[in-house]
Amino acid sequence: MIKTFKQYFLKEQQGRKIGLFPGSFKPPHKGHFNNIKHFADQVDELYIIVSEPSEKSARKTPAGKKITGKKAAEILDQYITNLPLDNVQVIVNPQPVKYVLDFLSEQTRPGDDILLGVGGVGDDAKRFSMASKYTPEGVTFRISEAPMTPGDEGLKLSATNFREILDDLTIEKLMPYIPDDFKGNKHVVQKVFNILKALD
Repeated sequence: MIKTFKQYFLKEQQGRKIGLFPGSFKPPHKGHFNNIKHFADQVDELYIIVSEPSEKSARKTPAGKKITGKKAAEILDQYITNLPLDNVQVIVNPQPVKYVLDFLSEQTRPGDDILLGVGGVGDDAKRFSMASKYTPEGVTFRISEAPMTPGDEGLKLSATNFREILDDLTIEKLMPYIPDDFKGNKHVVQKVFNILKALD
């Protein structure tokens, strides 16, 4: 729909609702995707910032296969484009915390409402305790903790547990980690399986 000048002007004056959701996502599982949907519902634009760690801090399977930021982003893109979530964009960056702080200080403007999504496990919120110092005057900033997603049949849903099965991956082992939106979508499941099976 074409906006009138008045509608465009009012939108600019009101500012934007922008979400930032940084994390590792190595590999992404259904809990991550549920969090993405949760935050996407609250904002106009949501940016998922996937970390690209150094070789030293890379996330690996027990056999040493590396899950890169690029591979994690490929999986997330499968989910985002096939739902679809039109207001979500995935960005791979070696320093997600710095990306968030730079975004706050350099890419926001008065009237903007910035939601920083963090995981419910660990000290994610503490890593961004200084973020308000980077927020310009007139910009609203808040940290929101993602809700927890229970695993299937008592499975503890975590990227660590997910990595444990990747060296001997089968479709059956993969399914508990696939978002519920895609459990019946053989095309998406196969795509994700192929990405993870090809890790080296």
